[in-house]
This record gives sequence, structure tokens and C-alpha cells, in this order.
Amino acid sequence: MDHYKSIFELARKVLGDRRLAESWMTTKLASLNNQTPEELLKSSANGHKELEGYLSNMLDVMCGAK
Repeated sequence: MDHYKSIFELARKVLGDRRLAESWMTTKLASLNNQTPEELLKSSANGHKELEGYLSNMLDVMCGAK
């Protein structure tokens, strides 16, 4: 499975909706230096690891983890 597909599937699981995941993948995010997750995957060899961590943190916040 390529990195784009694995990150997209993880985003879909975290966000709970395919359309939200599609939107998230193409939205410039300040926490990613105004890059989209899609751009980060293309520009960084470790972009997929950064995005996995980002989504994990997002899930923690959504679930109220401390």
C-alpha cells in the first residue's frame, strides 16, 4: 500500500467520513507549514510518519486523552 493511500485510510478512520478525509488531504494546515497533507507526502521522505503522528494526536484530542 502506498503512503498516500495508507494516510488517506487513516484519516478516514479518524475523521469518520470519506469526504472529510478527502477535504483534509487537500487543505493547507498551519501546523504543516501551510502545506496540505498531500504536498507533505510528496515533498518529504518522512512525510507519512509526520502525518501518522499528526492523525494520532488529532485522535487523542478528539477522544479527550491526556
